[in-house]
Amino acid sequence: MKKCLTSPFLWLLCICFIILNGMTISWTVGAEEAGGELKKMHDAVLGDVDGNHEAGNVYKRYVASHEQLYDGLSMPGVAQAKMQMASYYPKGEYKAWIERCYQKLQKRVEEIRKTGGDVGGFYPGEIYHIHGALYGGPYGAITKKILTEGIVMMMLAVLFLLDYERVCRSRDVVLVTETGKKIMELKACAGILCGLIVLFLMAAATYGMFFYRVSFKGLWQVPVTSAIVAEPRYMMLYPFITFWKMTQLQYFICSTLLVTILVVLSGAIATGIYDILQNGYLAFLVECVAFFLCILLVSFRTQTFADVVLMLLNPAVLWMECGFWFMENSFSLAFKGNEIAGLLCLMIMTLILLHIGKKSYLERDVL
Repeated sequence: MKKCLTSPFLWLLCICFIILNGMTISWTVGAEEAGGELKKMHDAVLGDVDGNHEAGNVYKRYVASHEQLYDGLSMPGVAQAKMQMASYYPKGEYKAWIERCYQKLQKRVEEIRKTGGDVGGFYPGEIYHIHGALYGGPYGAITKKILTEGIVMMMLAVLFLLDYERVCRSRDVVLVTETGKKIMELKACAGILCGLIVLFLMAAATYGMFFYRVSFKGLWQVPVTSAIVAEPRYMMLYPFITFWKMTQLQYFICSTLLVTILVVLSGAIATGIYDILQNGYLAFLVECVAFFLCILLVSFRTQTFADVVLMLLNPAVLWMECGFWFMENSFSLAFKGNEIAGLLCLMIMTLILLHIGKKSYLERDVL
């Protein structure tokens, strides 16, 4: 573990990622003018400006024009609009299943309105795109960047330790005994721990820069489903309909937890691939190529129930849906707990890969 944490390459890469993330934040929300504007808007949201202040007037006009966003909101209509835009026309039981999912979402809309989840002051979503900038979408996607960068650093940390003996030409000494092979298993765990340490430091620095520019003081308890939070999606403007009642703080915690689990699983996958190939460079290349192939497979649709199965089995879907976890977004995954189902599928596939890799690894006498 010490070898990994003292590796200058890993820390240099971490610093580069932090700098890139800082540049992204500056490009998205951190320009001097935008920073001042966001500060004034934050004060306007909290009601800390007088009635004649420009930011206060802008916010009042925005609230007046968007507070009725839930009026007449039809989730089945949203589904139809999305399918027409995607030229996606399911039939039979699959179509009926999607309709049932969106009917449940319509009941969720009614529940949100009854419990007051449709109200809450926040940065105007259509103007500042704070949710998209923080989690995912075309407006910066800080959390998605942290997820991607965390996966890369986790793979490198794990493979650096596992491949150390091969690079130093000492594998025939270490792996000739069962004890030596068990030490290699401990190295995989140490690599995952190192990857987590670097991930947490990078995430802390990145989120620190973001929240320094975009203050959430007094806004953490605002519902994600608030009409003011809503941002344009699929050429439509409608609220984020979460499957559960979630505040900004709860959504942030759940999202960062899911990011951490996905990064850890990427390290476990790298371990399984390395156990089979016994070459760190090849293992890194194979995992990267497999990930890009999974992204390409997302566009493959059968317009049947097989699409749901394929999306749950495809780990790239979890990455692509970052920013829209725990809420309605894809009509094929418009059911409560789809992220948990996808995560369980990924865990099962990872365990199978680790089993195959360990079996292949233990059968070798001297490598």
